[in-house]
Amino acid sequence: MSGFIYSVTLEVLSRYREKAEAVLKAAVRLAARNRERGASPGDFEFRELVRELREAGIEYNPSSLLTRLERDYGIIERTLRTSTQKWWRFRSLEEVVMALKDFSGGGGEVDEVADPEEALLELKVRLVDIDSTISRLKALAQKGRLGRREREELKKIVMNELTEAVRVLKEVEEYGAERFADFGVKVRLAIKLAMRAAAPSVKGNELELALDTIARTVR
Repeated sequence: MSGFIYSVTLEVLSRYREKAEAVLKAAVRLAARNRERGASPGDFEFRELVRELREAGIEYNPSSLLTRLERDYGIIERTLRTSTQKWWRFRSLEEVVMALKDFSGGGGEVDEVADPEEALLELKVRLVDIDSTISRLKALAQKGRLGRREREELKKIVMNELTEAVRVLKEVEEYGAERFADFGVKVRLAIKLAMRAAAPSVKGNELELALDTIARTVR
């Protein structure tokens, strides 16, 4: 297993050690139960995670670590937030499980940067956060004709996030690692969604020209 989630999970385990291992193992156990039931809005919920940790004899508030797992590393993503519940799901439960096994089996010693160039690309891919961009573009694409504020939001996404994503994609493709193939698929999907969102509202302006340029770049 050598996927992106596997690699960043090992990075988290190497940096935060016992706390990260305890939280991830508890969350994995909950994910297995909740997926078997099939009716939960995510893999685990904050309060049940705290209970799971306490039952294992660990008094620890995982809130700060969960924020890092979501925002900094992309290992989990929020699926529901209400006044009483906070749910997350693993982006790849299988890769997290494998990383936990390898980390424990290796006694906690992890070769953090075997290939500096590839490690740097991983960081760039993670920081682009293409999943978040896709989610926002899907919402805009479903609206039909956009209002002024929504057009401005689309323009910012195209000029900043999509432009940066394509730049990183070019570096990834030049490097040639197959493990980043999913990133390329997602970048191209984001461009299609942006075109779909722009089509009914903005014709012949700088946004359309920017989208055409970006699309040609990644063909």
